[in-house]
Amino acid sequence: MPGFRHLEAKVWASVVLALCLGAALTVAIAQYDRRLGERSQSSRIEARLQAAAFQLERTLSALAQLNHDVAATLLSERTVTAEKLQPLAEKLVNDHRRIVNVAVSRGLEVVFVHPLAGNETVLGMHFDTRPEQMEGVRRAIERRDTVIAGPLPLVQNERPGVIVRTPVFHPATDGEPGAFWGMVSTVVELEGLLEDAGLSSADLPFTLAIRGREGSGAQGPPFHGDAALFRGPHVAVDVALPAGGRWRLGATPRADDSEAPARIARIYAAGAAISLALALLLLYRGGAFGSGGGAGRLHPFLPAGVRIGIRAFLIGVSLLALLPILAIGGWVSYRNAQQSTERFSQALAQEIGDRLHDRVAAFFEVPRHFVAFNVEQARAGLLPYEKPEDLMRGFLSQIRQQPLLTFVSMGMADGEYYAASRPPRGADKALRMLHSRAADDYVMHIFRTDQTGRSTTPMSAAKGRFDARRRPWFEAALDSGSLAWYPAYRYAVNDAEGAYDTMGIGMSAPLFDPQGNFIGVATADVALSQLSEFLRELTAGTQATAFIAEADGLLLAHSALAPIYRGDGEETVRIALAESDSPLIRAAARTLAASAQPEGTVSLPIDGGNFLFEWHRFTLAQGPTLTIGLILPTAHFEAMASDTLRNILYLALAVMVLSLMIGLFVSDWVARPLRSLSRASSRLAHGDWQPAPHEPSPIREVAALFAAMGSMAIQLKHHTDDLEQRVKARTEELEAANHKLAMLSLTDGLTGISNRRHFDQMLHSEWARALRTAQPLAILMIDIDLFKKYNDHYGHQAGDQCLIRVAHAIQSCVKRAGDLTARYGGEEFAVICAESDLEKATALADILCHAVAAQALPHVLSPHGRVTVSIGVAAAVPAPEVAPETLLRRADEALYRAKAGGRNRVDAETTDAPQPLPAGPD
Repeated sequence: MPGFRHLEAKVWASVVLALCLGAALTVAIAQYDRRLGERSQSSRIEARLQAAAFQLERTLSALAQLNHDVAATLLSERTVTAEKLQPLAEKLVNDHRRIVNVAVSRGLEVVFVHPLAGNETVLGMHFDTRPEQMEGVRRAIERRDTVIAGPLPLVQNERPGVIVRTPVFHPATDGEPGAFWGMVSTVVELEGLLEDAGLSSADLPFTLAIRGREGSGAQGPPFHGDAALFRGPHVAVDVALPAGGRWRLGATPRADDSEAPARIARIYAAGAAISLALALLLLYRGGAFGSGGGAGRLHPFLPAGVRIGIRAFLIGVSLLALLPILAIGGWVSYRNAQQSTERFSQALAQEIGDRLHDRVAAFFEVPRHFVAFNVEQARAGLLPYEKPEDLMRGFLSQIRQQPLLTFVSMGMADGEYYAASRPPRGADKALRMLHSRAADDYVMHIFRTDQTGRSTTPMSAAKGRFDARRRPWFEAALDSGSLAWYPAYRYAVNDAEGAYDTMGIGMSAPLFDPQGNFIGVATADVALSQLSEFLRELTAGTQATAFIAEADGLLLAHSALAPIYRGDGEETVRIALAESDSPLIRAAARTLAASAQPEGTVSLPIDGGNFLFEWHRFTLAQGPTLTIGLILPTAHFEAMASDTLRNILYLALAVMVLSLMIGLFVSDWVARPLRSLSRASSRLAHGDWQPAPHEPSPIREVAALFAAMGSMAIQLKHHTDDLEQRVKARTEELEAANHKLAMLSLTDGLTGISNRRHFDQMLHSEWARALRTAQPLAILMIDIDLFKKYNDHYGHQAGDQCLIRVAHAIQSCVKRAGDLTARYGGEEFAVICAESDLEKATALADILCHAVAAQALPHVLSPHGRVTVSIGVAAAVPAPEVAPETLLRRADEALYRAKAGGRNRVDAETTDAPQPLPAGPD
């Protein structure tokens, strides 16, 4: 357009300024609109959460009042009989449809539960052997009032439930408060409460999470939804519990809002249109669309009389047009790369941190399990505390089951000590038996043990007296009166080898015989050095540093090679996070001191490097609050971002070069040979590798381009042929690998026979085939008799060998091509017999039963003295309206009859020939 040639510089400057201002204003309006939308959405979510919180408060208050009414009735009579409690419990269950059960305990033992069906495991439960239950019980007793406990996994079904607990006390005497008598507990499933509050619907417009177990509020652990929700921006509403304490509801909008992107796109389109219209208006007013003056000058930016070539002109124009675009695009790409790197590294840190939190929480569950087991053994009169050798051998059996334990031990009421131990330090990891007796003046004696649990090699006696009554774990058990964690302490086993020169932490509980007499304290202990090694194993290969610290900042363990305590004469001085030799842990300590949040993820600049610090706080049941920290270097992710940015810049540079080339060849005498090249390129794209015909051109570059095109065609042909061969080879390899994976997915990893998944597939397939051919189909369900006792007596390794032997015995008898042997689950196997009636299938079952018994695998806890199986047989001619699971159920029922009839036998359906199955539900 000739009118643009005489425009002055100020006109171009005003156009550029208008476009820049329009772009900036459009971005600002879009961001403001986005924030307004988020604010409006947050307000709607908050209103929804407020309504849900009100409903939860009302429901929980009603439950607390109902529970208190039952407790008030008990307070007046303090007698527990089923006849008196049954109508009270029935009324309570009828008044609230979400109640799972009502339980009454006498002391800490549950003596009544309603309804009993489905809640049998609750009856007879002792609270003091379940720390997760005891936490709420202790809180109710201390407050002498109703409390809302949990949510926690219910004993009867492992579903999360809320427990309303009201304690009952004896009357006060002489101005002193009455002693604790018992407890009324009402259990409600959490999902039911959330459903009534409108928070369990699948079409909620937000993602929900709840924290504050045991009423701990915003600082408590999450118990519903994704815990990561609380680490980012979210809407929060508190639920005030009727008995004190709070829950916090957190929500974030779902990411499927399609209205906001469309609205933002309209804003950008309108801003671009207005900016372009303003630029055109400025050009019009500057005379760009008229004949205008200025004919004496070619361009306002060039002196008069100066001439430039078309190549230089096109290059200059292209640069002026592309440089702003490339600058803006580069900046946007850089910001996107930075944000993507931050999100990726934070997500990875949170993922590793969550996994670390789960593994450590499971680790701390180990001592509780073993101490609770020994408490129950003592109550049942099964703990041989009067036979120390048998007692220590039992402890050895327990410690073999869990390689993370350092001690399983018992301190007697008279101060004697008996323990099984795995040395936490040194190369010698042989198990030990330890004891200190009053007859030996409480001197600790240590013995190595053999595989049978008998002491073999006596080691040098430890120095000094070891009176169990003076140990921290003994005192902690007596102070708490139940299962409880004790503080970290340094081992007092001063052996000559220094194998116990470390600190430990664990759980202990007082032991009582069946008559209620105190007999001692049981403890299960883990060495902090082993805990540090456990953290090193969890973070191996991640370049991360992990640590565990107590609420006062003292280190329990970490994956870095730095001490967690130091000796000061006879005293042991614990090292705090802020005093660690590791600069990473010291920086993490400063962050924790400045933050009151129970978890979070922050970036830490340390010694010139960037690190992500992710932490969780959680409270052990009946124990301390611990902090698990993970420090992850971000150098690797930053390098990835730099590589991404570099590639984007290379791409932008390539785009600019290509644009300049296009500007150079716009003239007609250049465009003609380019069209010829374009046609040749099109042929190349369609697989025609013939070189482009030479197009006469006065430009050397164009001629050279023709020659290069021919060479490229030849190279592309060779490259394509080679690539096709490689793709073919890789495809064949991939098909072989997929076939191998498919076979592995259908095979049981232990026994080598088919697994449950293959069995289900073949059952449906054979059922369909038998339906088409009207042939009978039979199923054998096989169960190893008393396998749990076998596993407990001989150990899991022997149990695995037993499963393998039984599987091979079954497999060796099932030889027909159409039959299938599979491990159905645990110690249960199944056989599909195609085209077999009940008589044939029963005959095969008899063969299998005798084949397993013929192996003569010893089983001292079985009445048959060896490993045997029970088999249930069912056969049928399939009908179209019946599912194959019906036949499977019949075989399972026959198996049940075989087991009920004395085991080591076969039980089949009573009909002599396969019958069509009746229609109806399974």
